[in-house]
Amino acid sequence: FMIDEGIQLIVDKTLDEGSKGFNLDVVYGSKVDAKDVVGHASSFPMMGKKRVVVVKEFEKLAGTDTEKETVAAYINKPLDSTILVLVSLEPDFRKKPFTDLKKRAELVECKPLYDNQVPVWIADRIRHQGREASVEACRLIQAYVGNSLRSLQNELDKLYVFMGDRKKIALEDIAAVV
Repeated sequence: FMIDEGIQLIVDKTLDEGSKGFNLDVVYGSKVDAKDVVGHASSFPMMGKKRVVVVKEFEKLAGTDTEKETVAAYINKPLDSTILVLVSLEPDFRKKPFTDLKKRAELVECKPLYDNQVPVWIADRIRHQGREASVEACRLIQAYVGNSLRSLQNELDKLYVFMGDRKKIALEDIAAVV
């Protein structure tokens, strides 16, 4: 969930709606080879200043030595107008191209939250979305939904629809909707 939100934030801050069709490529490492990724990343933006290339399942792309070298060559000499986002659930920073990424790229690690961190995440999320909730309300939401951030956000969205214009989430709202 946090990876998807981070990618969306990068895309929204970099590309306007009119240029997304031209300057956004999302590919999966299990379905493309390194030459395709480097080809996308080496292309200049069209009708905009930047291009965003997202490679999900990157660890599946970087399999053979040839592919690792192809990606490593691009990483060591990237195109300034391209933002290359590589998503890997199992990075091995002892091997290429991950060693090159560690030296030349901005790395963001998204670990699952511990049980005691989830109510704080819920409270922060609610506050950033212009609402209020007590600590008890956040714990109750977690008790009903669990620790899946995507499921928690879905339940918060339902609560907001149920509440209408009210800003404070009550325990009764949670019991009625979640």
